[in-house]
Amino acid sequence: MRSIWLLTLLFLSTATAEEQVRSPFTYPAEGTEQLLPGVGELRRYPGLISGWEKRRTLFADSKDREKGTIVFLGDSITQGWTQDFRGLFDELPVANRGIGGDTTRGMLIR
Repeated sequence: MRSIWLLTLLFLSTATAEEQVRSPFTYPAEGTEQLLPGVGELRRYPGLISGWEKRRTLFADSKDREKGTIVFLGDSITQGWTQDFRGLFDELPVANRGIGGDTTRGMLIR
């Protein structure tokens, strides 16, 4: 009986910890669409979801360095420019905020 209690407690505390650690850059959960800006379904495939979270974390890490920049917001076409695109705009300070697979609604949510 004691081992069942410990396993139950471990399971409950793990689930709670995962919920508490949820990043502010986590892709919106299913069923929350009505609470978010825009209309239409959000794409939900693993590459987009993991890319969204990784790229948004990188964006947050560079926000202080990139204050006052011109932001390019988009999908895989924008993301594909990588950081090399800066040379295309002479002396203008620019930031690449492309996330492959994202949609207009996803950009509104960001």
